Amino acid sequence: MIAFGKANTQSCNSNNNDCTCIFGTLKAEDTSLSVAEAFRKYKLTDYVPIPPKDYLEASYKTADVNLGNFIPPLRIIDRSNINYPKAKENALYTLLTIDVDAPPMVYSKKGYINTLIVNLPKSDNFLTNSGDVIVPLNTPVPCLGTGIHRPMQLVYEQEEYIDPDQTDLFKLARTRLISKITAFAKKYHLGNPVAGNFHITELSYCDGNSCSEDSDDEDVHIEIMFPIYLIILTTPAIFAANACFNSNDCTCLSGFLSAVRPNISVPEAFIKHKISPGYLPVPPQDFLEADFATAQVTLGNFIPALRAGDPTYFAYSKAKKTSLYTLILIGNTDEDVPTSLISRRGFVNYLSFNGHSNNLFCGDISVPLTRPVPALGVPLHHGMALLYEQKSRIDTDQISLLLLARTRVITDIGKFSRTYGLGNPVAGNFIQTELSYCGLP
Repeated sequence: MIAFGKANTQSCNSNNNDCTCIFGTLKAEDTSLSVAEAFRKYKLTDYVPIPPKDYLEASYKTADVNLGNFIPPLRIIDRSNINYPKAKENALYTLLTIDVDAPPMVYSKKGYINTLIVNLPKSDNFLTNSGDVIVPLNTPVPCLGTGIHRPMQLVYEQEEYIDPDQTDLFKLARTRLISKITAFAKKYHLGNPVAGNFHITELSYCDGNSCSEDSDDEDVHIEIMFPIYLIILTTPAIFAANACFNSNDCTCLSGFLSAVRPNISVPEAFIKHKISPGYLPVPPQDFLEADFATAQVTLGNFIPALRAGDPTYFAYSKAKKTSLYTLILIGNTDEDVPTSLISRRGFVNYLSFNGHSNNLFCGDISVPLTRPVPALGVPLHHGMALLYEQKSRIDTDQISLLLLARTRVITDIGKFSRTYGLGNPVAGNFIQTELSYCGLP
């Protein structure tokens, strides 16, 4: 059992920060706080003025959530269960999981939605129920260097059935932003949340001294850093600790993982890794430069799961100034995903149309960015970046693209490219990554 209070003071080093596996299950200590008291203590009433009264059971595959406990980012990739024991037999519920500390939301008071499901009947697990998914599940792993995050899980009891096909709800799957939680609840007649839970997490830059020892009975100042902005919160010391825990619970990253480009062509690399012709009928001919915040992408190099989170750079040396481009990040191809998940399909991590040669990553976003991190215990994954040259501007408000923001699944990428007149990809790149259970063969 790992408790937060006085942090483990073992040293952090670069070898301990590139974790590719998870060991055991992180059990949270009991707390004497009520749900409402915990929400007030951690300043979440700034966003939910009337906090929930009931406890919402929540867990990840290898960690329990318990009213502000710290969970290392690697352990929050796979959500496992959300259950409201006091749910009524004849009622419908809305589940909202949201991060109010994700930049730039932290200084604009907006929230980034990790999951939104409406019309949920009583169930042992809201995540596997037959509600209407508005915003599909997205890991709340924070962006690197953005400070402490407090992902919340909130359940509302609905007054009536909510039509999931409303235009505003379709667009919400694309933006994932709520300007004000209370205004959102009022619009859909949700009232105040009846149950809730939350935890804290952080992914920071390692400085060699990130493991600290703090008192758990005094308030401290936390500085959350973003470019240009400095935000200071007064919170309990339990909120401030940045513990190393053990070598398999990474909380920080150091350095930049460079890679040497293999001495093969782009098409040869896609064929060698069995991406083409099986999933991608015709491989790209040209190389697409791509970097994460702390790792370089080079035709199938292995990047540890936590480093495969923040794409920062895409460039195509042969891009034409007069052309428009479609950029798609897609993973979980047919060679990677078990039949029980999304066999022979691709999961879209990002999709934008109408991008320009000088800024391929900022076209008209159709599917917002999610981390190309594999599910725990699933075999080695390929995460692809594909660039298409468009024949003309593409209307991103088509109903098919609005639906794609909800499903995030492309069954046949060849058919997808033909539907939107994209042809074959002109440039591409890809990584391999994996997150496994430690000690297993």
